[in-house]
Amino acid sequence: MKTLQKVCVITEGGRVVGTQLVAGPAGRHPQVTALLSAGPGQQRHEIEVEVPARFGSPDEIQAFHDFVAGKLGLKKQAKKQS
Repeated sequence: MKTLQKVCVITEGGRVVGTQLVAGPAGRHPQVTALLSAGPGQQRHEIEVEVPARFGSPDEIQAFHDFVAGKLGLKKQAKKQS
């Protein structure tokens, strides 16, 4: 069985510009959480996806953003030039 994790995704112009794992409730006591906020011209989404155990390189992060974009029905992400 795959474990799904809730992920906050920020998109702009049909592209993923940021992702953040959403923490679930830890117990009976209230907890403080912070999430990404969408800025002007951006949209915020929450989806459940299987998240890799680690992101060890920029290429692995890019691959995850491409995967999330596909789940949202967006075009693939253009690779940033260094």
